[in-house]
Amino acid sequence: VAFLRKHKAQVLEGLGISDAEFERVLGVELSGDRDAMLAQLGLSYVMVNDGWSRVPEVDIIFSHTCLEHIPPHILESVFADSKRVLRPGGIISHGIDHSDHRSHIDPNLSRIDFLRYSDATWRLLCIDPLDYTNRLRHGSYVAMIKDAGFELMLERPIRDGRIEEEVKTLPLWGRFQNLSDVDLNTTWSHIVARPL
Repeated sequence: VAFLRKHKAQVLEGLGISDAEFERVLGVELSGDRDAMLAQLGLSYVMVNDGWSRVPEVDIIFSHTCLEHIPPHILESVFADSKRVLRPGGIISHGIDHSDHRSHIDPNLSRIDFLRYSDATWRLLCIDPLDYTNRLRHGSYVAMIKDAGFELMLERPIRDGRIEEEVKTLPLWGRFQNLSDVDLNTTWSHIVARPL
């Protein structure tokens, strides 16, 4: 709310809404715990822990640096179920970190170092489930989302120029050898989509 209020002029212009409409939604005095504050904004927070059957219809499904930690076969179900629980006009919005997370700690590692390992070796390196990343690239997420019956509203891959040099000497494993430049060099992306 503080961020949106700080950028009020941009929000009014970008959404084409009046000052009165902005204040009707965001002009509340927030207090209490997270759920109480969200309720004052007409929002609720739902996290899928016990399966999608407990999720009510929702307006938005949002994640930030989460999808890369979910195995591909489960992601397919996530996108299919997302479509099922979205209300008409609802959207999904996902920020995805495509980088090798080990490079966040070790600056000597390439942001795509994990693309040089076979699937079997990578599974061994991810013994702790909290360390698991699926190594899917931007194009794979786009394809999965489209296959689940969504149309893209925003597709913003953010490329890392350093990778263009690193890839010249980094031996890529099998299925990663023929990646497009976008898939290879994208280390973070934002995808927004709505059901067809």
